[in-house]
Amino acid sequence: MPYKYAVESICDRISACKTYKGSNYNDSDPLKYWNSQKVKGYEINKCISEFYDVILKDLEQYGEGKVLDKKYLKSQYLICCSKK
Repeated sequence: MPYKYAVESICDRISACKTYKGSNYNDSDPLKYWNSQKVKGYEINKCISEFYDVILKDLEQYGEGKVLDKKYLKSQYLICCSKK
């Protein structure tokens, strides 16, 4: 998946959680939802799955200020998707 679509997907997941959770939202919700989708067996490209894992775990730990940064997102994408 191209970088811009992978980032768009991350942002969509975060905003969907914020919408559905409302005032009960916290930064661990997107990771919980992502993990529940993996358990159901949805298949996704291995490097993109790893990218989601890294970003959503860091979101939970560090918050949006660190995670929603262009340089950070690009560097993590390149790390996850350059492995073979």
